[in-house]
Amino acid sequence: HCAGTSTAVPSAQDAVAALYEPCLGDTMLAHLRSTVQKMVRQRLHKLHHKMTNLTQDRGKLESYLPYQRYGTLLVAQRVPRGATSATVVDYYSPEQTLVTIPLDPRLSLHDNAQVYFKKSRKAQHGLVKVQELLTQCAAEERYLEGVAQQVEQAEDWETLEAVAVELG
Repeated sequence: HCAGTSTAVPSAQDAVAALYEPCLGDTMLAHLRSTVQKMVRQRLHKLHHKMTNLTQDRGKLESYLPYQRYGTLLVAQRVPRGATSATVVDYYSPEQTLVTIPLDPRLSLHDNAQVYFKKSRKAQHGLVKVQELLTQCAAEERYLEGVAQQVEQAEDWETLEAVAVELG
């Protein structure tokens, strides 16, 4: 005979449910945990991709920052219309080196300077926006890493389900 306790159940269906319910609960909990972890990983991957793109955008925008200086240097010059570049003394540099500034030959010198001023303003505003977005992304990354830890430590169905609903 087997040692243990026996409990009377009203039907065979109830007996099967009593036997397998603990295993099914664990299996379903593991499946839900896996699903939520996958959601978090996907969101983190998408966020990292966005942060990479924003960092590249920041680098591109930073390359436009000298354009303010180019515009200012062009204003004081006399260059004939149709020129493709202007070599001028960089009064902002301590060594006062010569700098060659590319020009659009279709535009006057004044209009070329205005183009550089506009690009510089756009870059400055863009850098502020990119920095705001990178700050938001960093905050979201910290949040998602916290969620990932919460999912890993969750021991009940309700906690995992609440996280899944929160993630959307």
